[in-house]
Amino acid sequence: MQRQDWRHVFSRAKVFFSVGGRYFSSVPVKYQYMPDEVSEYARNVTINLHHRVAKYVKIQLFFQARWILLSELFFISGKC
Repeated sequence: MQRQDWRHVFSRAKVFFSVGGRYFSSVPVKYQYMPDEVSEYARNVTINLHHRVAKYVKIQLFFQARWILLSELFFISGKC
């Protein structure tokens, strides 16, 4: 395995939403990442949440390689 083969963006994600934090929606927002096989540099990944309303968010990431590397997460939100 090449050195850079272990660092990849996740392959797909499921995002679940909850108002109270105990029960999460059974229908998540699903996201499939289109891999960039050319560049090995860090990149931004934006997942459209389609104006879903929640106080709590659970993100399930699926491995593309041996490790998932995340540096920061942020959300742009507004009032309901």
